[in-house]
Amino acid sequence: MLNFKKWMITSCFTLLLILLSSNLVGAESLQWETKDKVKIDKKWTVTFNQELIDSPANKSLITVYDKTEVKKLDVTVEIQANKVIITPPLNEFHEKTSLTYDDNKSYTLHINEGLTFESGQTYKDNLTMPFNTVRQSYLDEEFKELAHKGILKDVPLKVGDSISDVIAQKGNDYQEVYSAGTTYLYYENDDFYIYGYADADPSKINTVSVRLYGGEYYKKDFLKLFGPRDYLDQIEDAVNPDPNWFKIGNYKLLLENYNSIYVEDDMLVHTITLTKWKKGDFDIN
Repeated sequence: MLNFKKWMITSCFTLLLILLSSNLVGAESLQWETKDKVKIDKKWTVTFNQELIDSPANKSLITVYDKTEVKKLDVTVEIQANKVIITPPLNEFHEKTSLTYDDNKSYTLHINEGLTFESGQTYKDNLTMPFNTVRQSYLDEEFKELAHKGILKDVPLKVGDSISDVIAQKGNDYQEVYSAGTTYLYYENDDFYIYGYADADPSKINTVSVRLYGGEYYKKDFLKLFGPRDYLDQIEDAVNPDPNWFKIGNYKLLLENYNSIYVEDDMLVHTITLTKWKKGDFDIN
């Protein structure tokens, strides 16, 4: 399986925050209730009751600081009519580039006075909202249940679906990258997950790959979730010669570490690939 080291997380979880005050005069410091257990790739959406002017000046008044209130985060602020969307900063860790906050940290969202609306009115209050992040494990019972059905969690299409569905969903702007009998459709700006097809049937998705997010994952985490790798699903007398593979029902799951051909129990897993299990993948004694 080909390693894609520049994958970015593109999924988000949006919370609608509504400012209902129609009286935009009289400066006041307001604080919303602290939000706990916030996912690290959270996108906040703030909705006003009037349309905002889409300007650098307005965007500069929407900020996120760390717990010290000294370090300002390089978040992305978008203004869409009466909505402001705040995207997490670019965060590089464990050889993974993603749009996330750090795990188990405290931050504060600031909406400062001076925001200008299309009506000519100006927002006069200073609003803050503290929030605390928490690691949301990708490896849970939902992941396990879906993998048995040929589905990787948070991926719209599954093994066996049509390649034409991939193109209909993601467009024609892709590169085909060939590796070990599989051709992968690589979208440069939409590459959290990658679909591939086998030489034998280019019309069907044969492989789905995902770059892991939301923290560190080790091979031992997969062992804990699925069981001993040589006898997954209690396949009698099954011998798995490749320590990177797990057999999950009628599918197999490949674990990848960017720095090693083989993934040992205490090694990080960066990318996972799900594909159909076929006779001969494991030796049966």
